[in-house]
Amino acid sequence: MKILMLTDDSNRAASFKKQLRFKHHCLYIAYTVEACLKLYQDASQEVFFTTDPVDHIQPFDALVLECESCGPRVVEVAKEILAVNPRQRIVLSLKTKSREAVAQDFAEQANDFLYVVQGPIAIQGLVDIVELKDVYSKLQKMSVDTDAIKRANFRHEQIINILNIVTGSKAYKY
Repeated sequence: MKILMLTDDSNRAASFKKQLRFKHHCLYIAYTVEACLKLYQDASQEVFFTTDPVDHIQPFDALVLECESCGPRVVEVAKEILAVNPRQRIVLSLKTKSREAVAQDFAEQANDFLYVVQGPIAIQGLVDIVELKDVYSKLQKMSVDTDAIKRANFRHEQIINILNIVTGSKAYKY
């Protein structure tokens, strides 16, 4: 997986990177809003010029936004990215009590690709969210060959669609 993280905590970023390296994921780290948006824009342009738009390839498999010093700007980053790419998967970690209000604001936009969590979240918990561990766990309980799904290298929305098809509902949203 290719993951972009906006953080103001270099120790946390190093821990996250260490965990992801064991699983052969690639982490890009930005310490400012501007750097994050620049990395995202550059990756988006590369995808735009090198892939077929029908394939819906994302610049990053996931974005992790958890920059306390960025204040409300971290929410604006999520909104800006979703405005240009509503299919981008984002994990928004907020330490403030406004998490519920932010989650409600995004829920009104009906975005299935945003996951708002109360921060700080444990590094392993963050890895589990990024890797869709709960989705794979549910699929395994239904005797679905999750190893085959992982080898197929489906996009996150395709994996969620598989879960919804297997369960016969559209109940699961990211």
